[in-house]
Amino acid sequence: MLNYIKSECYRISHRPVLYVTTLLLSVFVVGLIVLIAMFAWDTDNASAVSAGITYAGLISSPQVFMYMAAIVSCLIYSSVHKYGDVKNTIAGGLSRVQVFAGKCITSLIAATIVMIVLLTVWIISAELILTSGGLFSIADVLFEVLVIYLIAAANIITVQLFFELFKKEMLAALAWAAVWIILPAVLNLLGMHFEVLANIASWMPYNFLQNVVQTTTVAQGDVMGGSVNVSIISQKPDVLWYTSEGLFKCLLSGAIGVALFSLAGWIVLRRRDL
Repeated sequence: MLNYIKSECYRISHRPVLYVTTLLLSVFVVGLIVLIAMFAWDTDNASAVSAGITYAGLISSPQVFMYMAAIVSCLIYSSVHKYGDVKNTIAGGLSRVQVFAGKCITSLIAATIVMIVLLTVWIISAELILTSGGLFSIADVLFEVLVIYLIAAANIITVQLFFELFKKEMLAALAWAAVWIILPAVLNLLGMHFEVLANIASWMPYNFLQNVVQTTTVAQGDVMGGSVNVSIISQKPDVLWYTSEGLFKCLLSGAIGVALFSLAGWIVLRRRDL
């Protein structure tokens, strides 16, 4: 299987789709930060827009890592069944389970490289174009990546599993969306009436990653001449994974997703090999 992974990495590295996608996303990131800088304003000769604000956007939207992992996985394996690559590989002696595992590992490697490139572009652009400081730092973004990594990996495995089951990109994408987006939303809605469903929904990433940042503001006010003057003393962001319960939920739900969909792939594809 190691040779298969090496051959897949070689194949992917010689296809333009990953390079073009990474380039377009990098341009989008730089353009977004430049756009933010253009709308910056100065207060007391200090820029009101800092790099930390862009990091806050990343930290408050961890679902982006889920979606990008699934998209990259779709892009690099969008035509393998169309051209019969899997049949040729199986004819060469590998089982369907080994092919599935190899695709998952290769997709994870590719998605990780794309993520590293985009985060590097984001951080360098933000630090060079905007002012330093803010509520969040580079360390906060890197910690988010570590926390969300297993959840993103579970999305990759899910996409590859549905690719193997349905053989068509559109059906695989719809099945992925049904599992990771539609089902959690439906269970969350039904959870308003059934407590057991609410408990299940609360452990699904799509639901508990909706509001990961809560900002606590400390302010004081004075009444002078019939008017109220309020000044903000401090703002403290409370992030989900900076609590033991939130961190446990992120890591455990990701690990469960990886184990569940890996096991499902092993069971289904092993039966096809028999």
